[in-house]
Amino acid sequence: MIDLLRNWFPTLRITWAIVAIVVTAVASTWLPVLLWVAYIVTLCTIAACVIDTVLLWSGRVSVSAERQCDQRLSNGEFNPIAVHVKAEAPFATQLTILDEVPIQLQERSLTFDWMNSGTDTITFSYEIRPVARGVLRFGAINVFVRTRLGLIQRRFTRDAERAVEVHPSIMEMRRAEIATFSNRQHRLGIHKQRRLGHTMEFEKISTYTTGDDLRTVNWKATARRNSLMVNQYQDERSQDIYSVIDLGRSMRFSHNGMTFLDHAINASLAFSNVVLKKQDRAGLLTYGAHEAKILPANAGNAQLAAVMKGLYAIETEFEQSDDDRLVDLVRRRLPSRTLLMLYTNIESVDAARRRLPAFRLLSRSHVLVVNFFDNTGIRATVDQEPQTMEDIYRQTIARATLMEKNEIRAELRRAGIYTVLSAPQSLSIASINAYLDLKTRGLV
Repeated sequence: MIDLLRNWFPTLRITWAIVAIVVTAVASTWLPVLLWVAYIVTLCTIAACVIDTVLLWSGRVSVSAERQCDQRLSNGEFNPIAVHVKAEAPFATQLTILDEVPIQLQERSLTFDWMNSGTDTITFSYEIRPVARGVLRFGAINVFVRTRLGLIQRRFTRDAERAVEVHPSIMEMRRAEIATFSNRQHRLGIHKQRRLGHTMEFEKISTYTTGDDLRTVNWKATARRNSLMVNQYQDERSQDIYSVIDLGRSMRFSHNGMTFLDHAINASLAFSNVVLKKQDRAGLLTYGAHEAKILPANAGNAQLAAVMKGLYAIETEFEQSDDDRLVDLVRRRLPSRTLLMLYTNIESVDAARRRLPAFRLLSRSHVLVVNFFDNTGIRATVDQEPQTMEDIYRQTIARATLMEKNEIRAELRRAGIYTVLSAPQSLSIASINAYLDLKTRGLV
């Protein structure tokens, strides 16, 4: 009886039946014969409801359901979720499946209707796109079963509660890795360039062949072998490369539902993965208003896991960040020359000039790359065709804002700082391109 009271639900058809009964009863005021029609419709509706209830609670209806998804979801990506439902009954049924998705997604209409005439398992999938790191908790799977009459439905609640973690985008990391190491880099904006000259990291001595640089002839080995021998060099490896993330209030701006900070975190993971694949050592630096933290650079798969763990755990109140804390930490912990891939956001030329002294101090002993965000919303406004005088005013202001972004980039470059201005969705590709370019030029 308790199950009946908790899981007995009328359908919309009962509502229409009640409306028809009321209308017929009111109309009987002018046409008395309709009162009998109202009685008959009422009795038929009650009888149908009783039949529906008996069939659904006869004990021969059973439902099982489960949900499948990755334990780690990618932030900012469409993650697939699969649901498997099996309903067994001696008669044809109609199903409405309601999956309780995490409350953070604010999705209240995720229902699926299905006709079930056998015992086969019903499988369907959908996608969710989280826009913040953390834990998402899925609830139960509710299956509403109806007979052909469709007046009453019985709810079956299957426990499928599960907590999953939303991590920095693993999907974006894989895409960037494929783009970097495949033969289709130009399609995705990744470029590789042949290294001109060589570094001073010695690899081996080999016999001279046509085309070898005569400056690399090893005269001692040549005298011993009585044959022209040359030194071979390889690109320097195991350089320290740090992703530096600003946790200040300027990173609170959002694009496509995600904060600039989360875009920077996704880019840092993809960038660190490429760095490790290139045999360099990847590290992580974060700083805000009150503290700066460091994950020392290292190599290997364990380091990628450590970087991901550090990125996942980032929390901030989005207060004004202190660049001096970053400078102090770098001075104390990074004595040798290092590539600092800084992810920040600069909205005005004045803000850039205020931060220039700290950037100059960093660039004296290290290779500093400043990545900041282009305003894609304003750029879309500029690209639109104005229709009214207000549109013209808006477009004029938007053009001025974009010009200021370009002035910021020029200001930093005049100070000798490598600068990258990119859209949030292109940040991973832009930072990897900058890294490859610097390696090509022998700066790291």
